[in-house]
Amino acid sequence: MDTWGGMTPQLRRIPQQLVPFVFIWLALAGLTRLRLPKWSLPVVTGILALGCLALRTAYATKPVFVHLHANHIEVTGPLVSWLISTLMCTFAISTLLLLPALALSRIASRGGLRRDGDIAMAIFASYAIGQFMPLFY
Repeated sequence: MDTWGGMTPQLRRIPQQLVPFVFIWLALAGLTRLRLPKWSLPVVTGILALGCLALRTAYATKPVFVHLHANHIEVTGPLVSWLISTLMCTFAISTLLLLPALALSRIASRGGLRRDGDIAMAIFASYAIGQFMPLFY
């Protein structure tokens, strides 16, 4: 099952783990400023996954068209459906991986600061998401 099923650290995946870390940590810092609970992050990613599912369903029946405009090319059809499907899968997997990170965050922030839980959640979630992210090179 290689790196998709195992959790053995892979050094070549460090860039894929640092990018989600920054975004998750910034999102949690924003939630703290807005005084929203941490569980809002998995809820938002779940809603985005369902929205992408609705868009994918809407684009599934569209034929392929290439529109040449004055300054750009617009392509609809399978390419758009594939991009939306990729986003949907990314948001769905991220939602599933943010849930155990949320539990870990609750443990880390118990008896301490919320910031400690935010950092623990960002580290665990970015590691898990980066570990399961496919490599295209």
